[in-house]
Amino acid sequence: MDRGRSRRSPDLAVLRAHDRMLGLELQELSADSCITKSPSGGERSGKSPVDRGRQGLKRSQLTDGYGIPVVTVPAGADTRDHALLPETLDEFAALTRELEQVPEDPKPSLDADYDYQPVCTDLAGRGITGRISPRGMKTPTQTGGRWVCERTNSWWPTGRPGS
Repeated sequence: MDRGRSRRSPDLAVLRAHDRMLGLELQELSADSCITKSPSGGERSGKSPVDRGRQGLKRSQLTDGYGIPVVTVPAGADTRDHALLPETLDEFAALTRELEQVPEDPKPSLDADYDYQPVCTDLAGRGITGRISPRGMKTPTQTGGRWVCERTNSWWPTGRPGS
């Protein structure tokens, strides 16, 4: 599979235009994953744990502070969220170099699916201070920055809010 930017993230020209007109908020990031159906299969699909083992795709997404998707990384539906984060952050680093807009200290908001030592170690190695909700604690539905990415993920099926 082509591992180029064109298949994994929004078009660079679109992000540049958005940045020029409205601005991108790359300091405040939000990451989350969502599972979608993949009835035709494909190289990146895998068994979905939420759809009786049918083929599915997990989309790891990083959004800016306004909810604009800046990086999207596909994987099999059976892949854990925290295992996709390093690849998602690698794509983000490449994107910021291409945009020539490297944030000084990006602060990604991550839910409890990312509360694992390898994630903390990876973030520290990149010089990133992440805000990770601890596992096992109940949190309100709308918890600050994480909601931004979850809202964006909900728009994907039909391309409009509330779908």
